[in-house]
Amino acid sequence: NVENLFDTLNTNGKNDEEFTPAGKKEWTSERYQTKLSHLAEVIAALNPEKGQYPDIVAIEEAENISVLRDLAAQKAISEVGYQCILEEGPDPRGIDCGLLYNSKTFKYISHRAIQVKLRPSGQTTRDILYVKGMVDKETLHIFVNHWPSRVSGKEKTENKRAQCADRLKEITDSIIKAEPQCNILI
Repeated sequence: NVENLFDTLNTNGKNDEEFTPAGKKEWTSERYQTKLSHLAEVIAALNPEKGQYPDIVAIEEAENISVLRDLAAQKAISEVGYQCILEEGPDPRGIDCGLLYNSKTFKYISHRAIQVKLRPSGQTTRDILYVKGMVDKETLHIFVNHWPSRVSGKEKTENKRAQCADRLKEITDSIIKAEPQCNILI
């Protein structure tokens, strides 16, 4: 969870005004670049051997594909050449799930956003990002999730989170039915 990785631009249709230089958080280019640098240092430190980086990095709370590309371009991890995936979802603030992957070790096949409609309202919550690829000649199914926050309390959010889990189980069950020995990363 990159905790609100926003650029400094006010994007039409997104409630991202607080992450602008004139906004509540006074989100400047300098602060944005510092955050990117710190995140890249954390990713680089995930494997302590010099020159070894994670092959796949799941990301939650990214505003758009541009912020993922900015992250992948940071000095601490740029040599990996991470490819970026993000689908814009229904979150009013514009925070979505994304994925960074090393194309030398993870061979991308496809991806899609899985919509989660909450009952009984029909309201949508953040999408689940599904990415399919190959690692060492085996298919890997990756699901990047960022379920509704518990900020309003466990009791008020438990049902929403359970519905997200149900939707994820529905999709993974269909994959398992078609491919019983599959590799799934959630």
